[in-house]
Amino acid sequence: MKNVVSNFKQFSDILYADRTFFQEDQVKTIPFKTATDDKFLAELTDNIKSAAASTTLPKVYQDGYFGPLCRNLRGIVETLTQRVVGVYDCGNYTFLTQMVNAVLQSSPESGVYRAAHSLQQFVDDLYKSFTTSFIEKVGRHPTDHKYSPLVSFTGYIPLEISNLPPMPGTLELYQLRDLVGNLADGFEAGVVGLPPGYRSRPLLWGVMGHEVMGHYVLTADHKDQWLTALENAVYQMIQREYPKEVDDQLAALWRFWTEEAAADVCSVLTFGPYAGIGALSFYTALMPLSNWSQDHELKAIYQGEDNAHPINALIPYLMCGAIDGLDKLSQRSRYIDELRDVGAAITKAKTVDGIEIVEFPLGSRVWDPLMEHQPVNLLRVLPFDLMKESAYKVGRFVVTNEFEKLGCPLGSLFSWHDRDQDAADEVAQLFPENLSVAALDKIGKWEKRHLIAGGLIAVIREPTLYHDVNKALLKCFAELN
Repeated sequence: MKNVVSNFKQFSDILYADRTFFQEDQVKTIPFKTATDDKFLAELTDNIKSAAASTTLPKVYQDGYFGPLCRNLRGIVETLTQRVVGVYDCGNYTFLTQMVNAVLQSSPESGVYRAAHSLQQFVDDLYKSFTTSFIEKVGRHPTDHKYSPLVSFTGYIPLEISNLPPMPGTLELYQLRDLVGNLADGFEAGVVGLPPGYRSRPLLWGVMGHEVMGHYVLTADHKDQWLTALENAVYQMIQREYPKEVDDQLAALWRFWTEEAAADVCSVLTFGPYAGIGALSFYTALMPLSNWSQDHELKAIYQGEDNAHPINALIPYLMCGAIDGLDKLSQRSRYIDELRDVGAAITKAKTVDGIEIVEFPLGSRVWDPLMEHQPVNLLRVLPFDLMKESAYKVGRFVVTNEFEKLGCPLGSLFSWHDRDQDAADEVAQLFPENLSVAALDKIGKWEKRHLIAGGLIAVIREPTLYHDVNKALLKCFAELN
């Protein structure tokens, strides 16, 4: 256990030392703030059409993404660059950048084409595993996300809009409809955007467990009905499990956090138990590297009603619960212990009268749509042990709870079994010098997700392999394409 903790800290330090992560020159920024310029829009339309003509993507994206984007480009650009009191909406501007980059970067003429193509193939394989399972169990395609999302790399947007880099994010179809209305007609796929550093660091593509197999899957069918059902189920479970004096706020908090919490759980379902350790490095290294956070540890402090992510210090326990739900992973108790030890080593919680607490700043509240959108006022503190326990239960519940509309749990649509762990362990032995398609075929049945999981295992065992593992993965993904 001690080695896992010290190795994680070394891995996190290596990530944080990677100062070029958010600044790769090949990922260009488009100045959409000139949206009223007819010449700019005409040139952009021509560039999109040119990229669409040369793309290697299937025809469904030509008809169900490139076409409607070109037809409605002016309206989409004008809508997503609208200013309120002279100020751009940073999130909308980022979504627009992701949408256009997904087309431009799919062209072989793009400077990031090779990485974008490898990432797209990887995402296609992941999402196909979900839709195949969904069709087998439900007998039809998902109503909204029939096809995998497109991918793009997104660098800094103009400085006057934000001085912080965009972080990983998913634009689902229902979000696009909410943002641009009828201009979304004809779109058949959403888009996932990643910061530039992910282009040459495929070990970190495990984030697609959260973005694609999490957010995109959870909103795949009948808009967000699955998600609403899961939020309500989590709310009711917490109310049942905890005493009346705290259930109102605990239930409301976890309902508010459900989508992000479930997306974290989906990372474990997709890439196995070491996805939990990989996810923690996002908070300890990439968040402070981006300047979105200054903390290299997980703090037990409520982040406010505008942040739908669970409190950082609860993430390890949420994911431990998810691992506990993997009933076909025989050594899950070992991985739970490892993740819990790493979490404890990087967590900072205030102690009052010998009891660790989670802090809620004065005036903290959370909105509860089950109570007619009235805010629930939060206590100033809650016991950290109570919050950790609730996180664990939520993680396990998301894996094992049966969706009424599906007749099965999320963990039966895609999951991680002993055979997946065995494949990942064998892949880990190939890094860095011996990873190749020929070597992979010798280990028997394997999937691309096993390459990421195997890379994580290799790096947690020996953190100094980080750069070599990325190079080996890039070469192998290129060979697979």
